[in-house]
Amino acid sequence: MHRGSRKSITGSGLAALLGFWIACVAAPGPAAAEAPTFGYDVVAVHPHDTEAFTQGLILADDFFYESTGGYGESTLRKVEVETGLVVKQYALPEQYFAEGLTALRDTLHQLTWTNGLLFRYVEEDSFALIDASDYPWDGWGLTHDGTHLIASDGSWWLRLLDPGTLEMIREFRVEDDGNYVHLLNELEFIEGWIYANIWHDERIVVVDPASGGVEAWLDLGGLCDSVAYDPNAGVLNGIAYDPVARHLFVTGKQWPLLFEIDVPTLHPQSSDRLVPENGDPRALLRIAPIVARGAVEIDYHLPADASEVRLCIVDPAGRLVQHCVEGRRRMGWHGARVDLGGLPAGVHFVRLDAGAQRATARLLLLP
Repeated sequence: MHRGSRKSITGSGLAALLGFWIACVAAPGPAAAEAPTFGYDVVAVHPHDTEAFTQGLILADDFFYESTGGYGESTLRKVEVETGLVVKQYALPEQYFAEGLTALRDTLHQLTWTNGLLFRYVEEDSFALIDASDYPWDGWGLTHDGTHLIASDGSWWLRLLDPGTLEMIREFRVEDDGNYVHLLNELEFIEGWIYANIWHDERIVVVDPASGGVEAWLDLGGLCDSVAYDPNAGVLNGIAYDPVARHLFVTGKQWPLLFEIDVPTLHPQSSDRLVPENGDPRALLRIAPIVARGAVEIDYHLPADASEVRLCIVDPAGRLVQHCVEGRRRMGWHGARVDLGGLPAGVHFVRLDAGAQRATARLLLLP
């Protein structure tokens, strides 16, 4: 999250930090977690700028977009994956401390820490500032589910926000077997789950956005150890996702390296979620994850009668590609045959909205 000795603390900032300290002492932490913990396999290692105090990281159009923090040092960057070369950079005015970053609907959204603002930029190369909107919470991590922004504030709360108005749609606490998981930081929405860094923790937590429950932990302590030789290397922070290779990219604040890793939580396919024996009441999808051109059968389960059901296909940035089903449906399993003839090859996501329930499944369309 923050640089510590390199920032001043205002009255509101001190109150917030005291609140977090009290929360950390009063609330049980994730040490007694019941969700499983997994490791990782390193697929590749890429260079990373040691001047980058990483706050937000995403992969889009074969480039990293990175938000870096620090008063007088905050930037928005476009970075080559293989070389780490910064090919474009916008420096924020020195009074702003940049935080989380995400790209939704051709727009980059960048949070500030305690400045009370969210900046929007044109995603393509210009980085032209669209506007700055009032933001009523501390800004930490930011991602999106294709429709809503999802934000953290350093506590155990996550909020779904309207991307245009920043009105809060819903908020929920993240907990593992009744234990709140606090200091949630950088976020990435991946195949229906929220992956979150935790400030000063060497693990990533995988969260179910429908319930706030922890599905798994990823222990990345070995990566932290591998960069410990660098005296400037800070805490683990930064998660990006490659939906084609199904790999994570992770780094840390002022780390000299950025790691491309494979993790067990991305296997098996997220589309293989069927109704379990305990009758888990979530909306569910069942779909062949890799298909050739033509048509595909999509099965979906509704846990209760829904006033309105919407089944659609979106691209990895959350942009609508194709409507599939829309209307009222009763509880139980339903099927839909969807023509994919007009879709380009590549990664897509099938998204089911049924009332307040949402399910997402990955679809890789072959050439």
